[in-house]
Amino acid sequence: MPLDTQKALLFGIAAALRLFLFVAFPSLPNLLTDRVEISTPVTSFKRLQEGLYLYTHNVSPYDGGVFHQAPLLLPLFSLLPDIYSFPLATNLVYIAVDLLSANALMQVAETGENVSARLFTSPRKGMHWSGLAIAAGYLFNPFIIATMLGRPTSTITSLLLLTAIASAARGRPFTFVLAISLASYLSLYPLLLFPPLLLLCYDAETRRAKPNAVSNPLTFTVFHTVDLVFTIGSLLFLSRMLMGSWEFISSTYGVHLLLPDLTPNVGLWWYFFIEMFDSFREFFLGVFWLHMSAYVGGLTFRIRRQPLFVVVALLGIFAVFMPYPSIAETGLFLSMIPLYTHVFPLTRYVFLACATLLYASFLGPAFYHLWIYAGSGNANFFYAITLLTDLAPHSTPNDVFEMAPPKSATLSPRDLEVAGKIWLCFKTEPQIDYQKLAQVAGFKNAASASACWGPIKKKLMGQVGDGKTSSTSTPSSARSKRKGSSSYTDDNDDDDEFPSTPTPKAKKAKKAISSARVKGHSSSPAVHEISDNEKVGGKLAVKRVDKFDDEQLDTMNYFNTLDPDEPFI
Repeated sequence: MPLDTQKALLFGIAAALRLFLFVAFPSLPNLLTDRVEISTPVTSFKRLQEGLYLYTHNVSPYDGGVFHQAPLLLPLFSLLPDIYSFPLATNLVYIAVDLLSANALMQVAETGENVSARLFTSPRKGMHWSGLAIAAGYLFNPFIIATMLGRPTSTITSLLLLTAIASAARGRPFTFVLAISLASYLSLYPLLLFPPLLLLCYDAETRRAKPNAVSNPLTFTVFHTVDLVFTIGSLLFLSRMLMGSWEFISSTYGVHLLLPDLTPNVGLWWYFFIEMFDSFREFFLGVFWLHMSAYVGGLTFRIRRQPLFVVVALLGIFAVFMPYPSIAETGLFLSMIPLYTHVFPLTRYVFLACATLLYASFLGPAFYHLWIYAGSGNANFFYAITLLTDLAPHSTPNDVFEMAPPKSATLSPRDLEVAGKIWLCFKTEPQIDYQKLAQVAGFKNAASASACWGPIKKKLMGQVGDGKTSSTSTPSSARSKRKGSSSYTDDNDDDDEFPSTPTPKAKKAKKAISSARVKGHSSSPAVHEISDNEKVGGKLAVKRVDKFDDEQLDTMNYFNTLDPDEPFI
């Protein structure tokens, strides 16, 4: 089936499912709108309706302290028919927002930035999911569907955020700046994603530009930072013209920053500041905001070669530590995790994270009911389960951060040579688990791993001196050849080991090798080797052998450029 047909079928089924839920269960949207897991004081659809009512009656929507959302949302939603008399129009808008978000996520996957960036290429890139599969994961994510039915404005923020990521990954800076400005205007926290997204956009634009048309990094950064400030300033000025004053700033962004509304949600802030003495409130507000924003600079600098992964990790962190989180942010993060399915076999806590999330998803509403409606519990019930809810998305980035390659992964040409010689020292040929080799080395299946190992095995068994492969070489025959050479001495043939005390000839060979490696050192991956059959004046001659082919050189260059502390993704 053609890809376009598959995409149309997928999006058609997703739209039909959402429309069916709206039509078959007309009371479900109102039920979900009241849920604290979906609606927050800064995204609630009911609060938007309250502000819209005041706006249409020429009253400031911020009177009464109920409406805390961006002013420009009001004229947009005022164009729709009344939600109570004709809800289908509003429902169709939210369905379209979900479909556009999935399309943007699919575009991110199709750029390939998740497996092959400008400065990093994953050795497991052949195992990643297709863009269609990732879009399907988003469209049928239960958190995304529940959020869409609850109709908070966080779905619009998610759309703008995904559009910004897709534009940055495709090297379209102006669309990226516009989308991230609109997302920041609505929810503030997307502004923290600007540094890694700017780096992602620069990498993507540089990869696609001609060599003589590459932008200067400093000029690129300054220009688009100014563009961001100008765009956000224009949006704020339009809001000022609409409202007639600047009072909306304290009622929108001031609520994000100062947390005056302590309505329970799935985050960590509300309970902490309920218990907080007023004299310490300003200090800990600064600490909480500093803690959340500190991840941006650290991750962007430390994993600068993989900016898309930085964005995904920050989305998971923000889903836990932002002031007013909901399952919309958690669902967005979980929908972007499949971009890195090629590293799933290397993770250790996937089952724990999934089980914790499933456990908290069922117990969260139950504990909230016990606290608010049944009166048989207290705030500790609900807050304890929100801690578990936040553990799941937070453990996933930590799991990936711990997948750094060991420092021993940086191998020199000599290390690779010795590793190859070890094969000749096995007494019996080892049995290889090709299924496991396929998982750890990034092959599609065991057959591919076996087919790749065949030529490598022949190279390992080859004669290094003349660079040719011997068809009769085996571990046993290799030892026999070594025993027959003039420089080989075996004091214990039964154990088939090298002598514990080196012979004088072996000492001379070792000294000659060391001297030759020092004198002939160069940046090229060449190996200096002693030929037992070549002597000059009774002394061993040093022979330079370039025995690595292009594939081996690529492997060595890859491992030598690895950062031992960077996630091995």
